[in-house]
Amino acid sequence: MDLYEFMQESNARARRGRRLARAIFAVALIPLGLYAFFFIAAPNGPSAMYLQEPGPIWLIVPAIGVMGLAVGLLWMVRILRADPEPKAKGWRYRD
Repeated sequence: MDLYEFMQESNARARRGRRLARAIFAVALIPLGLYAFFFIAAPNGPSAMYLQEPGPIWLIVPAIGVMGLAVGLLWMVRILRADPEPKAKGWRYRD
């Protein structure tokens, strides 16, 4: 295998990887949409079943989950926006 074939195969794998990353990002938006739907569609929140005042845990646990999902999606956006072909000589001069 010569250098041209190697680079061609490498570029094809990189393009496949970026397509897969975009598909994963699109699939990751589904839980966010479902969570927004469930939040809006909830009749009276979690206290409706027991007719008592909800404690702080009813707010903290979902907030942690939403924050984790948001951070993960933002991290994925950062990965998808990265330069797919960075400068070749940049890695040589790192300390």
